[in-house]
Amino acid sequence: MITRKLLILYLLLLLFPMMSFAQTGNAYVIIEPRIIVAGEYCQISIVLENQDAPDLNNPDLSPFTIVQGPSTSSSLSIINGKRSSSTKWIYTAKAPDRPGKYKIKPIKIRTTSGSVQTSATEAEVLAANTNRSKTSTAKGEGDFFVRLETDVKEAFPGQQILLHCRLYTKVNISSYEFLNEPSAQGVFLQKTENPQSPVEEVFVNNQKYVSKILRTYALYPQQTGELQINPIGMRFALDDSDDRQQSWGLFFKDYRYESAQTQAINIEVKELPLPAAPNFSGAVGKFTAELKPIVSTGSSNEALSLVLSVKGEGDLKRINQSAINWPETFETYGVKTTREEYMEGSESITGIKEFVYSLVPSEPGLYDISDHFVFFNAETQQYDSVQISLNQFEILNSGNVARPSGAVVERFDTVEPGIMDSLRESPVLLYSAIGVICLLLFGGIAYRQKQKQKAIQAKAPTQKELEKTCLQNSFQAAIAWSGRFVLSGNQQDHLQICR
Repeated sequence: MITRKLLILYLLLLLFPMMSFAQTGNAYVIIEPRIIVAGEYCQISIVLENQDAPDLNNPDLSPFTIVQGPSTSSSLSIINGKRSSSTKWIYTAKAPDRPGKYKIKPIKIRTTSGSVQTSATEAEVLAANTNRSKTSTAKGEGDFFVRLETDVKEAFPGQQILLHCRLYTKVNISSYEFLNEPSAQGVFLQKTENPQSPVEEVFVNNQKYVSKILRTYALYPQQTGELQINPIGMRFALDDSDDRQQSWGLFFKDYRYESAQTQAINIEVKELPLPAAPNFSGAVGKFTAELKPIVSTGSSNEALSLVLSVKGEGDLKRINQSAINWPETFETYGVKTTREEYMEGSESITGIKEFVYSLVPSEPGLYDISDHFVFFNAETQQYDSVQISLNQFEILNSGNVARPSGAVVERFDTVEPGIMDSLRESPVLLYSAIGVICLLLFGGIAYRQKQKQKAIQAKAPTQKELEKTCLQNSFQAAIAWSGRFVLSGNQQDHLQICR
C-alpha cells in the first residue's frame, strides 16, 4: 500500500512540470502603423505566445515586401505559478504600391511541441496624399524631408561611425515616429535619442529650412568593403492650423499625416594598415586607459588583483588586452573581463571595458608598473598608444613563504556557468531536478519500509513452527488437567484403607 501511494505521488511530481508548461499556444500578426500608405514602409510583427520555437524561416508576408528583419524579442513571466511567454519576430516591410484591401495568408510556426498557425490578417492600404509630391524627398525639395548623414565617408573595421537622422522642414510638425531602424550587412549598431539637439536654420538648394537631429546611431563595421546603409521610413503629423488661433483650439486640431523616407548611403570600409604595431589591442578609434589596484597595498605571496580600464569611442568587443609588462617578481594567473558597457550621450556613445588581472608578488617593496595600451587612431590613420602606469605601489611582507593554493588564485581564462545558473535559466531542468530528488527521497523511504517488513517477518515463526508449538502446548495442558482426576495405584489403595 505504501509503495503504491509513493508511486502515485511521484507520477504527480513528474506531471507537475508538464502541467506548468502545457499551455495553449497562440500566434497572431500585428501591422503598424494602423494607417498604411501605398508604397510606404510599415512594421509587421509575428507573435507566438506560450510556446517555444527554434526559429521562423522566411514567412510569406505577401503582398507586402520584406525589406529588413527579422529582429527578435522575447519575454517570460511566472505569476502565482502560472507561466506565460512571448516571442516576437519583427519585420520592416514595404506596402503594395496600389491602394486596396489585402490579406496576409495564415503563417505556420513550427514549435518544439508541434505547430501553431496564425489566422489570416487583413490590412487596408490607403492612397498617398495628393500633397505627397510636396513633402518627402531626400534631395531638398518640398516642405519637409529627412536625411541620413554620417561624420565620415571612409572607415575601418571597429571604428565608430556616427549616423544622424536629420529633419529639414518649412512646416509645423507636431510629432513623428520611426517605422524602421537603419540596417546594413556586417554592422554592430547602437542608438541614442537626441531630444536636446539644437534647432538650426539652414539653406538647401537656396531654400530656407529649420533643421534638427532626431536620432543618432553609432555603427561599428565588422568587415571590409562597401557598407550600404538602408533607408529609414518615418511618419509625421503636420499641423496646418493658424498659429494665431485661440489656445482652446489646441485640443481639437486636425493633423495631416505624411510619410517620409531617407535615401540609402554608402561608406567604404578599408583594411587596417600593415604591419600592425606590436602589442596591438585590436581597438580602433580614440581611447584612454588607466591601471588601478582594487586594494591600496598588497602582500607578498598572496593573490592580488589589478584593474585595467579602457574608455573610448570604438567597438569594445574587438579589444583584447591580455599582455602587460609586469615586474619580474609578479607571477600572473590569468585575466578576465568584468565590464563591457556602452554609455549613451546626447550626440555620441562612449564605451568602457575593464580587465581584471590576478597576480602574486613574491617579494615585498615599492613597484613602478608601466606599459602602453596600443590602438589604431582612426583620425590620424596611424597606430597610437597611451601610457598605463601605477607608481609606488607597495607590497608588504606577509611572512608567508608557501605558494598560494589553487583555491586562492583562480585562473580567469574562461568562466563556465555553474549548476545553479543552468537551473535558473531552464525552469524545465529545475523541475526535473526536483522530481529526481523527490524520487530518490521517496524511493529511500520505500526501501527502508521494505527492510523493516523483512526484519519483522524474519523474527516471526513460520506456520509449521506455530503448529508444532500449538500441539506441544495442547499436550502439556491435557496432561496437567488429566493429573487432577487420574490417581496412581498406590493412591487408590490408600483411599480404600482409609474408608
